[in-house]
Amino acid sequence: MEFYATKVNGKLEMPAIQRHFREKFIESIPDGKEVVETVKIVRKSKTKNQLGAHWGLAMRQATTELEDRGYDTSFLLNIDKPTGIGIDEKLLCEYMYNVCPMFNDSGKRITLSHKDCDTKIASKFFNDCRDFMASQWAIVIADPDPNWNKELRK
Repeated sequence: MEFYATKVNGKLEMPAIQRHFREKFIESIPDGKEVVETVKIVRKSKTKNQLGAHWGLAMRQATTELEDRGYDTSFLLNIDKPTGIGIDEKLLCEYMYNVCPMFNDSGKRITLSHKDCDTKIASKFFNDCRDFMASQWAIVIADPDPNWNKELRK
């Protein structure tokens, strides 16, 4: 179960109804059962426009780095002979859709422009692609706002 609270004067405070359900949930757990309680800071989600801009910049950086290394489409296709065809941003985007597929609630594959692609799905896709490029190609796409949590620390 998830419960939402706000830190006030050094303590987590939640609405009375949340506290009530939390206590009832804890009471329902049999003695001796192991339990994990996680506390995380809720981060403002990015807007669709922000994610689109970040994605465009990531595709530009990745294609530039692949071009600088002398790779062409044979790299993506994993074939021995060079094709002489450069990797452009649209092709790389299509490749990433296959490597890190996205699905809507009914299990249908979607793309960033699909009506069901909300910011949560797009954000996960972006992070999956960043992880893939870093682990497989040593291309590090930095977080567009690495200091996002400075405001939270104040």
